[in-house]
Amino acid sequence: MLAVHPDVKAATVAEFVRLARSTQNGLTFGSAPIGTPPHIAEQLFQRAAGIRSTVVPYKGGNFALIDLAAGRVHYTLDGVSATVPHAQAGKVRMLGVSSAERLPMLPHVPTIAESGLPGYSYVTWSGFVVPAGSPTEAIRRLGAVLVQIAQQPGTRDWLATSGSVPVGDTPDQFGALIREEFAKWGPVITSAGIRLE
Repeated sequence: MLAVHPDVKAATVAEFVRLARSTQNGLTFGSAPIGTPPHIAEQLFQRAAGIRSTVVPYKGGNFALIDLAAGRVHYTLDGVSATVPHAQAGKVRMLGVSSAERLPMLPHVPTIAESGLPGYSYVTWSGFVVPAGSPTEAIRRLGAVLVQIAQQPGTRDWLATSGSVPVGDTPDQFGALIREEFAKWGPVITSAGIRLE
């Protein structure tokens, strides 16, 4: 979720990008620790938008959101479940979700791509992995059970509360996703100079 402090004069992603480009010293981005998903999502955002922002790293995303609500930073890109309560309290303004499609729990909030930055998409994902060399039949059976669980209404409803959507890919599809993610994020991480310390 891309969110700004209410004093930021932008109601859409397109307006925010124009503002960021025209601000002489750049805007400040409240970030979860360097190298975490919110930080990497913002690095991709800067590249896609052609802007330069000052990254202010915090010990966690919640601390960044607290400072955003207080007006100490201009914007954050953080989890939906953490951002929405601040927005509902009127302390931050949601500009767009980073997923490729609108979220069922927030149908009124556009995607960043449709709201001014075509092609931008960033989602975090979780999955189940097993040790290399595990029996193929066991992997197949476990995958089938996990797909069944992902398709249950209770699972979907529970995940939706945090802005998550279950996918339920096959093991081969999940393996392909992991390879695609390595290829996509490697250049972003390298160009931003992000390193483990």
